[in-house]
Amino acid sequence: MAGVSVRERRDLDADPAAVWALVADPERIAEWAPVVFVGWMGTNLPAVGQAFFISWLTDGARRFEIDEWEAGRRFRCVVDRPAGHFEVLVDTTVVSGGPRSSLELRFAGEYGLVSSWLRASVIRMLFKRALRGAARELDES
Repeated sequence: MAGVSVRERRDLDADPAAVWALVADPERIAEWAPVVFVGWMGTNLPAVGQAFFISWLTDGARRFEIDEWEAGRRFRCVVDRPAGHFEVLVDTTVVSGGPRSSLELRFAGEYGLVSSWLRASVIRMLFKRALRGAARELDES
């Protein structure tokens, strides 16, 4: 097994509360990320211990369970296969025109040695597409 670590970040000209509202609700993931389906296991309120499924366009369905939650700032999920963590961070910076945000997506996990480079490339491509989608969605709102 080999470790894969991917991190992508984008600065957004958007209010941090609007960014958080978009990214912290799994039911809204399809508005900004390349997914086909999102489904909850249990209630649909994001919290530690809550699980949901996401069916990605490129990689099939995955089970996510929220294991860290800081409302308004970040959350992290354990991903079922491959074993790993997916993390979303919303940072706020104040500039002369008001608050700005940055959105960061991270993944760290284990893959077979041969597929590690390819998996990292696919995840990076998905993250970049998701960040562009989030920026577009926030511009339209």
